[in-house]
Amino acid sequence: MVDANLTVSTAIAGDIAPSEGLTQQEAQENLEFLRTQTESWLAVLFNVYGSVARDFRGMIGEVINSWVAIAGEQVQTSIISN
Repeated sequence: MVDANLTVSTAIAGDIAPSEGLTQQEAQENLEFLRTQTESWLAVLFNVYGSVARDFRGMIGEVINSWVAIAGEQVQTSIISN
């Protein structure tokens, strides 16, 4: 969800196939909303990361990276300081 919106919002016009179903404007609006949710989702994801077997941490780590990529500077700073 995060990656798809990020890809569409940063694509050069004509690079995204119409099958993506999103315009750049819609993707940017979606990202603005998702940014308001980053702190909550990251808290949950870090808890899950710490509670699963190592074999599954890679997948969760990828999801965490996606959320951190769209997080604002304030959220990123709070992650680093904790």
